[in-house]
Amino acid sequence: MFFSFITIRSCKKSWEFVYFSCIIIVNENFINFIHTFLIPVISNITCICPPMEKLEIAQSKEYNSSEVVFIGNIISVSEDLKYYNLTIVEVFKGNLTENDTIKGINYLSCEPIISQNGNWLLYGRFNSGLLNVNTCGLSRDINAPMRNRYFTIIPLPPENYSDTIKIDSRNNFIKNEEQNNEKAMDQLKLEISKLRLHK
Repeated sequence: MFFSFITIRSCKKSWEFVYFSCIIIVNENFINFIHTFLIPVISNITCICPPMEKLEIAQSKEYNSSEVVFIGNIISVSEDLKYYNLTIVEVFKGNLTENDTIKGINYLSCEPIISQNGNWLLYGRFNSGLLNVNTCGLSRDINAPMRNRYFTIIPLPPENYSDTIKIDSRNNFIKNEEQNNEKAMDQLKLEISKLRLHK
């Protein structure tokens, strides 16, 4: 059953290191299997994120694969960032009641990590009574949606680059960051308005 999820092609043996390198083609069912069963188990070891898709496709998949979708107000986060408490603000999907308080858990090896108080758009499911946001997903801080991997921009170059490249890069970074922040906020507003249509 496991091997029906993957196709292995173009294997080559390296005699120097005695290992096989293969092109592995992973189908969507395997990605869902990883997100549902494996990531919670290995969350303290590693983070496996699939390649990013077009945002509209990712939004649709994220909604369909989530047990709950809602806006929650994070009211406390533990010092080690492992747990958080939140109040339900607005429900788009799932059996939740507005104004109820629930507890969630962060898988610290994988984003998004809920690290600060405030309103968040959350996609996830419950496991043993704790909210688990979808790893590598679209959950994000409403006040800083650009921190999600779908909206993160390329960082500044290392310090060993020439001054001219660093100045040009810094100017482009600032310009792109402002545009990126605006785009992320616009996308968030549009996403929430679409989610309200599902209610």
